[in-house]
Amino acid sequence: MASHAMNFFDNSDGLISYGRYDRPTHVYNWQSLTLGRAFLDDDAPFAISFPGQTYNVIIRPQDVAAVYEHTTSLSWDYYLKELLLSFGVDKSVLGKTWRNPSTHQNGDANQANGIKSHGIKPDHKSLVQWTEDLYRQQFPPGPRFDELSDKMVGLIEDSLRWTKLPSRYTVNEERIPLMDFCANILINATTRSLLGDFIYEVEPKLTPMMIDFTEESWKLLMLPYPKVAAPKLHTAKKGIHNALCKYVTSPPESRAKAAWMMNEVMQAQVAADIGNTDKASIMHALLYIANINAYRLSFWILSYILFDKNLLAAIRAEVVPAFRSSTADFSHILGCCPRLLAVFNETLRLTYGSVSVRRVMAPTKIGDKNLRPNTSVMIPIRQLHYDDDAFGGDAEVFNPDRFLNDFDRNPSFLPFGERFNSFPRPFLAKREVLAFVALVLHRFEIEVVGNMSDEKADPSLPEIDQVCQTLGIMQPVKGTEVCIRLKEVA
Repeated sequence: MASHAMNFFDNSDGLISYGRYDRPTHVYNWQSLTLGRAFLDDDAPFAISFPGQTYNVIIRPQDVAAVYEHTTSLSWDYYLKELLLSFGVDKSVLGKTWRNPSTHQNGDANQANGIKSHGIKPDHKSLVQWTEDLYRQQFPPGPRFDELSDKMVGLIEDSLRWTKLPSRYTVNEERIPLMDFCANILINATTRSLLGDFIYEVEPKLTPMMIDFTEESWKLLMLPYPKVAAPKLHTAKKGIHNALCKYVTSPPESRAKAAWMMNEVMQAQVAADIGNTDKASIMHALLYIANINAYRLSFWILSYILFDKNLLAAIRAEVVPAFRSSTADFSHILGCCPRLLAVFNETLRLTYGSVSVRRVMAPTKIGDKNLRPNTSVMIPIRQLHYDDDAFGGDAEVFNPDRFLNDFDRNPSFLPFGERFNSFPRPFLAKREVLAFVALVLHRFEIEVVGNMSDEKADPSLPEIDQVCQTLGIMQPVKGTEVCIRLKEVA
């Protein structure tokens, strides 16, 4: 089979579509061919080859569910290790993070190494497994989750007070890039929620560094660019890493306001004898995962709403009861705003462009296909989200009413790729994004004044960049980003 690597990096979604609908024996210049619409073999798994690597592409919902059920023979660990290496974690440290501690006669190994269980019972688990347990304790609904969520939403609410906004957002004639606005508010709130205010004492410019890094992160994680070819990326990466090195070496009391999970992870890293440089690299990866999707998703939600006056009026009316008292009632936004929630889900369906991957560790049968060890599994979530059979003949366009009809229970809908994932991050991202959008629409009059590439032309809805690689919510085509002007609601 011909290698598809260059075609994948040029347009991964197009390559998968071609393999899905036309299934050629060899692919050399697939973009010049017309894609057929007839399914071959009812969306059965097919393969894409890379140098030294084969990916089995899984699309049928029942096959996707089966992939996530095979947690041992189909492993995420291989790619998690690759992710950590990309962030600068030393290869020797990976052995420490995945090594199961030996049994000690006087109590379990983690206790012997100084790791306190705090009710999690980490007996004989590796640091990675124990961290997964911490995630499950922090993120599902419960007291620790509520504490983190309330803190994050409170920071967002405070940041969106007119008197607290940076002057570049409140000057009457200023054109505000909507993406910049969403990123600055949400990355700041998320980072403070996880690490406490002290991180911004260490590095006041952390937010713009994280924006620069996130926007160019595909150059590090998908097809690594050398420093000379991606100076903005590597400058941001170095700045973030330096800040986090200072943070992890600071006195514990200065980090007291960090989220419970983050402090527990740092304690576990000390017990596992992980050095400060690698601690900072691991923390950078955690921050990246926490920040990459919320601001981009908020950008797209606001863009779709602002270009539909009827939808804008309906959602503003829907969220009003949440703000009738001096204290905002965010439970109303989460539970009593079906139109806003439908727009959230529809936007997520349209703009989530990542793939889910697993390494085949042992012979595994998915559907009618036998997967061989040392190959990989790829689930192209966007292909599921754009499936006409699952979402109707208009699956490629934004329909704000689609998810009013219980489409969120559709097995082809994988919000954040997480329906079967053990890390339930969507709980937090959902609250964060819905609170942000509701606050913005309630507190401000928003005028769409144009697109980034042309200040004089009539504004138009941003275009989704279907070519640039992404690990989450897709970016708009460069130049089509919306610019707005804000006014405080009287």
